[in-house]
Amino acid sequence: MAGVIDRVIHNLFPTGVKGLRITDESRQIASEPATSGKSHVCYLANAINQVRDKIHANPHWAHRKNRAIFPTTMIKFLHTRIRVSDLDATIAFYQKLGFSLTRRTDKSPAGNQLAFLELDGNEHFLELCYSPDFKVEFPEDLMHTAVGVEDIMAYCDKIEKDGIEIWPEDWREAFPSGAKIKMAFVTDPDGYEVEILER
Repeated sequence: MAGVIDRVIHNLFPTGVKGLRITDESRQIASEPATSGKSHVCYLANAINQVRDKIHANPHWAHRKNRAIFPTTMIKFLHTRIRVSDLDATIAFYQKLGFSLTRRTDKSPAGNQLAFLELDGNEHFLELCYSPDFKVEFPEDLMHTAVGVEDIMAYCDKIEKDGIEIWPEDWREAFPSGAKIKMAFVTDPDGYEVEILER
């Protein structure tokens, strides 16, 4: 069995995996008669776990020739930063959309005031950045963020009652009739648009 698994590893890594070490114990377990499904996979699992641990410890260890077959750690989209002209007003706006203020600092390493906003159940967060020396001039329709809600009618009703203008203005009539797709937009104090989708 150990020889078979050696060939499996070779097929996974035909060009070789530098630094991989298979323990004698795992070779012995792999060569013993199978009493359960676990014993025959122990040897292979040992090899794969070593590769995983090496990659986590040093992503550069995974040579380019192996990456197509054994990819490195998943890349995550962590946050989006936007410049704002009034930190308190912008925080209040996004809180009406359902965001929570999780952290705030009056002086970052770069000298900015920062606020971090999150939506429950999301890893991606919004970073607001304010500096009195920076004039925010946001070109119309340059970019937008988007949020997904279960019930767009109920959501839009709530934020409109909180004083936020919604486009299209006739969403109350257009959405139920099917005249328009259930997609709305709101605009924050600096002109950044937030798209609202029913998802």
